[in-house]
Amino acid sequence: MALVEHLHQLQLSLVGQTESYRPLFEAANLAKLADHWPVLAFGFLGCTLVYYASALLSPLVFRQTFDKLRPFQQVNWHIHVVSLAHCLLALYLSIPLINHPNLIYDMIEGYWYYYANIAAISCGYFLWDSIVSLRYVRETGIGFAVHGLSALGVFLLSFRPFITPYGPVFIMFELSTPFLNIHWFMDKLGLTGSVFQLINGVFLLASFFLARLVFGIYWAGHLFITFYNEWDRVPAYLAVFILVANTALNILNIFWFYKMVAAVRSRFTAPSAKKTE
Repeated sequence: MALVEHLHQLQLSLVGQTESYRPLFEAANLAKLADHWPVLAFGFLGCTLVYYASALLSPLVFRQTFDKLRPFQQVNWHIHVVSLAHCLLALYLSIPLINHPNLIYDMIEGYWYYYANIAAISCGYFLWDSIVSLRYVRETGIGFAVHGLSALGVFLLSFRPFITPYGPVFIMFELSTPFLNIHWFMDKLGLTGSVFQLINGVFLLASFFLARLVFGIYWAGHLFITFYNEWDRVPAYLAVFILVANTALNILNIFWFYKMVAAVRSRFTAPSAKKTE
């Protein structure tokens, strides 16, 4: 708790020193970001530190594995470590806040300082993820860049504020991410086709289907019903942005689910499994 308090005091100090720039945040229609940009910066910096910590420690801890990995596979290992760290932290902080009264009192413009800091952490991660995805777009494909940029755009709206109460719900889409990362690590650690990977694969497919497809599509419908009922308070261009971003993410989720089912099945129906990038 002492560490949290020290970090909060540092946040307030940095905000105070940049108070003269508040009109710039207001001009960008992200007025509340003036109070939370240090946390976003900490989130981005934290992702960078985790990446380089993995680059330093992973080759020592998993020496035999790293000797067999190609250069981008080593980079991808560190990217997965950052992804795992973010999703576990974000889920831990966000799950208790779903339908929290401090948020849902206004589904369009509700704002809560505590949750906004959590959203800022995720913004820092999605900013980092977007940059990395664009840097390695040839290796990973455009889908990851679209996902990162769409998620970043949606979470930044929390600082307008706009649809902030849906933020913890959106974080729940990450429920499958720990299992996805573990599945990837198992491939690289020589556990392809093992009982452990089978068990993890079941949790991966179940959590992805329930969190991203069932839960995600349900809450997307809930959001658009809210837009319909509160249309006089919803800027048309933001409604279009959310519709496009949400549709893109849902299409990606359906495509990725199909790919994951095929990938998991291949590890237990083929004599030798082909490792994925």
